[in-house]
Amino acid sequence: MSKRKNPRNALQKTFCLNQTIHSLVLASALVISPTVMADEESGKNAKHHYQISSGSLSHALSAFAGSSGILLSVDARLTDGKTSNGLDGEYSVEEGFKKLLTGSGLTCSFTGDDSVAIRKLDIESNATTTLPAVTVVGKSIMESANSYKSNNSSSATKMDTALRDIPQSIQVINRKVIDDRQALTITDLANNVSGVQRGGFDFGDFPSQVYLIRGFEGKSLINGFREQTVINSYDITAVDRVDFLKGPSSVLYGQGGLGGMVNTVTKMPTPDTHLWTRGSFGSFDLYRGELDAGGNLPGNNDLFGRINFAYRNSGSYIDFHHDDNIFVSPSFTWNITPQTDLTVLLHYQSLENVFEYGLPQEPESLNVPISRFFGEPGFNNMQVESGSASYFLNHRFNDDWRFRSAFRSNMAREKDRSMMATFLYDDRRTLDREAQTFKERIDADDYALQNELYGKFKTGAVNHQVMVGTEVGRP
Repeated sequence: MSKRKNPRNALQKTFCLNQTIHSLVLASALVISPTVMADEESGKNAKHHYQISSGSLSHALSAFAGSSGILLSVDARLTDGKTSNGLDGEYSVEEGFKKLLTGSGLTCSFTGDDSVAIRKLDIESNATTTLPAVTVVGKSIMESANSYKSNNSSSATKMDTALRDIPQSIQVINRKVIDDRQALTITDLANNVSGVQRGGFDFGDFPSQVYLIRGFEGKSLINGFREQTVINSYDITAVDRVDFLKGPSSVLYGQGGLGGMVNTVTKMPTPDTHLWTRGSFGSFDLYRGELDAGGNLPGNNDLFGRINFAYRNSGSYIDFHHDDNIFVSPSFTWNITPQTDLTVLLHYQSLENVFEYGLPQEPESLNVPISRFFGEPGFNNMQVESGSASYFLNHRFNDDWRFRSAFRSNMAREKDRSMMATFLYDDRRTLDREAQTFKERIDADDYALQNELYGKFKTGAVNHQVMVGTEVGRP
């Protein structure tokens, strides 16, 4: 007897089989779908190595699109005449196109998974462009032999102090400025300083050392010593720097002017062996020679010297005018002990110049040739001789305390003869002249002695620098 199959059981088995197949298909979908999406995403953002040479932008874009399997859409007019730096490295498709289009004014956008369109960059849009990083490196201006900048000065406080720490307007014209300007006289440097003008008369190669500072006559010093003569004692070849101090300075020096003062610092001996020469020539038979030499003396490392020399001979645009000048300045430094040194500085100058005062201030004077000489040939003559001797003694007790003693004696002599025009007669053609002779118009013998003690100390967290000294001089 055969058994009949239960239709209900058959239906249940069929339903279970369908559920199992459906579950398997769904699971397969869940597993496969992320993989497909990841493959699509990796195709766009995956990085590959590209090496495309620089050159035409159109060729670079075509080469990159072909290497990355991208369908490129671009108007040839947009890339005409433009260049690209190419690629060399690993880039994604988007990074590669942006790199190739840098600086071209063009941009790219994906129109599909494997298609890119090139269009003109819309400047007025809100789109932002990331520029390459720029590193800015700054360097402070330090004082050096090749710099116009001077950081310190001892003219204002008699101590080597940073200019930024001195509550006074100070301008330093150092040797670099002097050399680059090729200045022939010290007073030429006044043109480099605001609020300072030259004053007085010029006497050939040695002009007057009178300065007008902020409208007042300023005082002149040499190495911190007051100058008593009208004519500059030093030729510019022996000058290391010139400090222009603006404002009242009588507190420090006793005879400073309301406008300020000018301190000329001369060259000092150095152990470095050097030899420097310069020659100049110009209009009206101008000839000038300069020499600067120095270094250690043979066989003695503790003694070194220096010599500065200058000579000038020149004519003038005025008939019968000429000048003949000579300057020499030797100096020596002796390192007596590691803590004590002595410097001796000497100088001598001789100036011979034809000098006259010109015409009276009359309208007729404007019609006279500027070359006309109104003195007497062979009679108008000025001769000036000056010299000085100085010493500078320094002793260091320790790193904080030191003593300085300095002395300077100065001499100047002048002989002057001139035939001077005084006034015009009523006929406006006849000029009255007067002969004058000054055998010793300048007869200066002066000296000054300075003794100073310098120190540094602290009170709590505050640092102090002090200077105590005396100065005696004549006149």
